Amino acid sequence: MAASNCSYHVLPLEGPRWVFYAVKGKLGKDEDHVPAGAMLDLKSMQEAGEEICNIPVSDEEMRNVVKLVYGELPEVE
Repeated sequence: MAASNCSYHVLPLEGPRWVFYAVKGKLGKDEDHVPAGAMLDLKSMQEAGEEICNIPVSDEEMRNVVKLVYGELPEVE
């Protein structure tokens, strides 16, 4: 995968579509982590120097990714 050298991946909804971003993780510390389901301000992160890459994926690949991670999201009360 093109994003294998990144710290983590982000799956935001942009309008009605899911998109796939890879984040280098330049600003956090080694012990920092982003929990599944966390809300992130990608624009602010990028302005602060974080490297964020849009990874192009087909609709079919995106459906598979969303199905894969859906079970790992925390339940909202």
